[in-house]
Amino acid sequence: RELWRNTEPGYAIEADLCTDGKRVYAGCWDRMVYAVDLATGALVWKSPSKGAEKEGGAARYYSPGDSGPVVVGDRLFVPDRAYCLTVLEAATGKQLLSEDKCAAITAGPDGKHAYIRQSDGRVTKRAADGTVVWTEQVPTGYVPTPPTVADGCVWMLSGLGTLSCIDDATGQVAWQYKAFPDLYAFAAPAVAQG
Repeated sequence: RELWRNTEPGYAIEADLCTDGKRVYAGCWDRMVYAVDLATGALVWKSPSKGAEKEGGAARYYSPGDSGPVVVGDRLFVPDRAYCLTVLEAATGKQLLSEDKCAAITAGPDGKHAYIRQSDGRVTKRAADGTVVWTEQVPTGYVPTPPTVADGCVWMLSGLGTLSCIDDATGQVAWQYKAFPDLYAFAAPAVAQG
């Protein structure tokens, strides 16, 4: 049965939602990121992503709707269509920092790190406060598909089908494999049973 419904978002939500156990977070195609109380469905806050703050009629195009936000510590990391990363305070929605060249993001299994698919050929591991733990050059592209973190590796599939395995502890490339012959690849790799 339906427990609650929130109708605040002004347009579609297509990417994954995330939660910290108190709130559920969503990036929407109306330029906003929403935080909703997990128990009641009440709106806690809404905030624009950095790329969606652009002026003019195309502002909605730059919404945080391609790749879902992730919670890391007490921060919310949000990528948007302008390839901007916005880091928000999860409790209030206050913008803490932003930077360019972010296509997608995933949270690590420890809940203490974020892994960013940079649009300029890098994968970056970040601490909850946004500081860089490591950066590695690998094929990425602009496809808004996040890396996969499993079995001590960060798995990155480029927009044109190169699979990279990066050691999570060191940030060094362990190996690469051309999985697809320069065809667009839009799915994240899945890892199971080795």
